Amino acid sequence: MANVNITQPLRHMIKRNICKPFDEKYRLACTLSLEDSLMLYEKIFISAEQAALLDQIPSSWTAISKSDYFKQKIYVGHQYDVANKINKHWLQFTLPTTERYYSYAWTYANSSDVSSTETIHHNWMIVDLREQGLSKDYITPLEQLVADRDQTVATIDKMLDGCSTLNQVAKIWPAITKYVDADVIERMNKKVLRKTAVNLELDPEAMQKLSVHHIRQQMTA
Repeated sequence: MANVNITQPLRHMIKRNICKPFDEKYRLACTLSLEDSLMLYEKIFISAEQAALLDQIPSSWTAISKSDYFKQKIYVGHQYDVANKINKHWLQFTLPTTERYYSYAWTYANSSDVSSTETIHHNWMIVDLREQGLSKDYITPLEQLVADRDQTVATIDKMLDGCSTLNQVAKIWPAITKYVDADVIERMNKKVLRKTAVNLELDPEAMQKLSVHHIRQQMTA
């Protein structure tokens, strides 16, 4: 079995693959119900009264777009720490596609970095989502997912910091091989050819002379 050194690209690969399941769970857990979406849209984005007034303005005069067949995804950021204005975590709206809605910068997608899914887009609307009268607490499960992810990453980082090869890590925690790409496993499983005089095609007579020369050197030293 060949040794695979722990490099920065390998660390990034492992971290990305470790974080993917947490990212997928986050994106499922962050989706608002239809009822909560409709309530929150009118409360913090555009109310029915405002929409009626906006309809009187030519769309070319506004930076807000409207759509009769709504396909966009809308997001809202959570003000995690109001006093210090720390923003973390977000929710995605569920809105009917057959009605007219207005969209703006809050439709920009968040970062695709699976190791920081909770990061919000700087153009989104930001409110304290715990204070909006939603039907349930959406934020606590998201916080727990991120805490579990960070703890998992920290444990794996500690193993990687203490080892020089992936082979060493695999002896401590064999499941690490599930988080690297197939080509890395192929390199690990590659048979190491033991170097001998035969497979190096060295001349036996030349090797004998080399040994004799070495012995003589040792005797005269």
